[in-house]
Amino acid sequence: MRLLVLSLSVGAAELCDSDPAPAIQSRALLQKAVKERLYATGVDFTSRPIRHPTYSATDSGQSHIAADKAQGLITELPCGGFFKLNASYSLEATCPQDCPLQADPTSYSDKDFCWATCVAADECAKYNPEAPVADLAQGACRAAAVDGCEVPSADGTDTCVHCGPMRVLKDGQCELAYLWALYALLAVLVLLVLLILAILGDLLLRPVTNEANLEDALDHRSKQKFRTPNYDGTGRHLYPLSTNLCSTIVGGPGLALHFRFQAALICWAAAICIGWVVLAFLVDNDLLVLGTKQFGTAFRNCVLVAWGRETQRRLMWVKESFLAIVYVCSFAGSIFFAILQRRFFSELDQQNDTMKDYALQVVGLPCLEGSERLEEELKANIEAAAAQPVVGVSVCWAYREHKETVHVEMMKALHRPRGQGPTHFRQPEQDMGLFRRVLFRLEQMVLSEGSEQAISEPELRELVGSMRSSSTAFAVFETEKARDEALRRLSSNGLGFRGHSLQVQKAQHEPQGIHWNNIDGVPFNDKLWRLAKGIGSILLCLLGWMIIFYAPYAWSILKFNYEGGRQPGVVYTLAFSLIVCVGNLLMAEICSRVADAMSFEFKDTRENCYMILYLIAIATNVGFDLWTTYFMATQIMVGMDFRTESGVLLADVDNFLEKFESYALQRSMGQQLFEYAWPCTFIVPFVAEPCAVIFLFSRLFMLLIRSHPELKVWECRNWLAAIDLELGRYADCLVNVYLAVLVFFFPGGYTHWIFLYFTAAHAYIYAYDHYKVLRVVPRCTFSSSAVDSCAQVLLAPACGILLVAIIFKMNCLNGSAICYNEYQLLTVCFAGFAAHCVVHIFLLQFFVPLFGAEETKEYRKDARTYGDVAAAEPCSWFSANPMHCLRSKYVYEHSPPCTFFIAGLEHKMEVNESIGCFFKEKDESVEDAKSYFLAVPSFQEVYGFLRS
Repeated sequence: MRLLVLSLSVGAAELCDSDPAPAIQSRALLQKAVKERLYATGVDFTSRPIRHPTYSATDSGQSHIAADKAQGLITELPCGGFFKLNASYSLEATCPQDCPLQADPTSYSDKDFCWATCVAADECAKYNPEAPVADLAQGACRAAAVDGCEVPSADGTDTCVHCGPMRVLKDGQCELAYLWALYALLAVLVLLVLLILAILGDLLLRPVTNEANLEDALDHRSKQKFRTPNYDGTGRHLYPLSTNLCSTIVGGPGLALHFRFQAALICWAAAICIGWVVLAFLVDNDLLVLGTKQFGTAFRNCVLVAWGRETQRRLMWVKESFLAIVYVCSFAGSIFFAILQRRFFSELDQQNDTMKDYALQVVGLPCLEGSERLEEELKANIEAAAAQPVVGVSVCWAYREHKETVHVEMMKALHRPRGQGPTHFRQPEQDMGLFRRVLFRLEQMVLSEGSEQAISEPELRELVGSMRSSSTAFAVFETEKARDEALRRLSSNGLGFRGHSLQVQKAQHEPQGIHWNNIDGVPFNDKLWRLAKGIGSILLCLLGWMIIFYAPYAWSILKFNYEGGRQPGVVYTLAFSLIVCVGNLLMAEICSRVADAMSFEFKDTRENCYMILYLIAIATNVGFDLWTTYFMATQIMVGMDFRTESGVLLADVDNFLEKFESYALQRSMGQQLFEYAWPCTFIVPFVAEPCAVIFLFSRLFMLLIRSHPELKVWECRNWLAAIDLELGRYADCLVNVYLAVLVFFFPGGYTHWIFLYFTAAHAYIYAYDHYKVLRVVPRCTFSSSAVDSCAQVLLAPACGILLVAIIFKMNCLNGSAICYNEYQLLTVCFAGFAAHCVVHIFLLQFFVPLFGAEETKEYRKDARTYGDVAAAEPCSWFSANPMHCLRSKYVYEHSPPCTFFIAGLEHKMEVNESIGCFFKEKDESVEDAKSYFLAVPSFQEVYGFLRS
């Protein structure tokens, strides 16, 4: 009885004390008194540990028990009597051998809760009829553990009386009612895998009939890669892998800004991780484990909730202080980094001469027929009005409806075959088996891009003459100084053309960053309509993904039997990873298609649209996941009869704030967020990307091309060409940042892990992107800082989330003046988030530009002319415009005409300085194309290799 009274006193002290310091002192004193009373009852705590019959000295729990003893926790429980559970007990506490099972007779009570006693195996049902199963392995009494069971058996066995939906009762177990459907699906998947293996084997064993075109396509792929400028006359070579892409301008200043952005995020996450770990070692190691300890038996759950909530309150001031530092440093750091980015870009723009430094964008042209010599007339008007010589004018033409025809004709003109090699022959179909013959015909349907109607040269000439001009053109001057002087004169005097007043401004993009076919292609209202349809498609796909993939997973998690601390296994983890990855990849593909369908004139605008759409889609996805996680965690915790620290069953809590702040839900949602971030979102998609995009697809098309001699040269090159580089990685980085900062809403045990994995994952992503730029993707140029500026703006919500976490965690904290009800708190959090975003964006728009603005334009003495730049850069204002190249040939009949720029075919460009074409390059390979060949080793080769 005295033991009972003392245990009650311990529980009362823990529940009633509002000040954490006295509570800790009183708990320690009462714990000491409890132990003294237990010694007086004859329980020997100094002798060898009382072990569970199934335990051994090597059990991992023994080390925990030793540590808990050192902390003064109760690790051994007596037989007889009841004791109130609280944070004074060790999670690994065990009962004596005579009564080896922990029983909780109050787990389903509305008033009393978290009492325990040690009982014999045949006494479980006596003390708690709802937990009649004697589980010697766990050392506790529990309910029957049967998946899918709604009414478990009360006879002390793991059997069921009544099963839930989609289950059938058989021999006391609940089996799936439609198990045959799962077996059928599994059989289909096995057959699909076998079919894929059969196709792959057939491709590997086919005779090589198109080796010449395969070698040519691989050589073309190699020539498309980034190469160094020919400064020393030795040719243009591949950049070394040691190239620092944060400072070396390889793909334009925009690409350097992108890598600097990634590097800054890595440093930010590493600093938070290190700071949190150091703080934990200086203050309390519990900061590193809070929220990570596993649930289990009723005894363990009661002690865990009591320990977790008390520890969370005791250390909340530490977390709040650290979170405030993280918020201030992240906010100030993002503004400072934006200043650095802007200054870096301004310095690069001043130190480097690029195509946009010589061009003016002319807007307001009338719509004219293609048969007119518009370029010459406009050039003469500009020279007269600006009093500056003009190299040439590149007019944008409205050829959107004929885009495919124009691009195909340009490619056909440049992709001339080298000739047929000795292995260029066609295997007779009668020599093929049935499987190969069917497969071969299907491959022909997929690989053939051309059943397009052949167009003759007179028809192409007529098509060019029928085109109509858009409202935009680009005038190119010999020097940047001449361009600026022309802009000053035209701005003050105006520019007229055929009765129309034209507006001029500096070109803001490089020629390669312009979608020439989209200039004046889609009216603004049509773009809005396409955007609305795109958003509708995204929401529809999200809904479909949730119903098809996420709902079955959520249902299986809800129906899982968590009795006795059982947890879903590795199959559930893999399924969840697959669902998250599929959802993210689906959203990325749909958002990319929507951005393409918008038909933006400039690539930077398209990248910004994609980034914003992808962030909105993923944010919606994550928001739904978190809400679903909250719902599922609530149902699971309710099913396991968890309570708040005040003893109220979660099922009886109607207040969202109280339920969300309960330690059981906090721990469960923190774990779910961590599993969503790692590895599903942080790393898996970026490991799968190179495997699929770089290796798998390229090798597959190599196998297909080498056995299809009917393919044209340009078709082979297009199929083997690497995918163009895009700046969508900004969106991936921002999504991961949003996920990482959400961890501050939950116990701190996952904080260092999520930022550690963020650092490691993004270090890998940086290395992968570094390799991809230098060794895989075709050359491209990102000359604008628009995408980086948009990403800087989208960092504002991440800092806003940190501020919301501070407000949320400070609510009703001991000593805090902030104590709102749930509706007031949500209002204040939303207002704080909105206020931060407004201030953050205001500083980015009006404060940051002060540090990157040009005060006085100074022209460098070593500045190059347009001819110098055009001699080193193949993509000019004229060669990038396909219609300008066609008009050069068919309207103006230049000799040689302007050659269209295609990465990898620069050696086919011809010089004609009178029309602004200066680039010339030798045809030289920088890699051995045959090193990429796939060959099936013979048996003799394999045998010889094994012997060696």
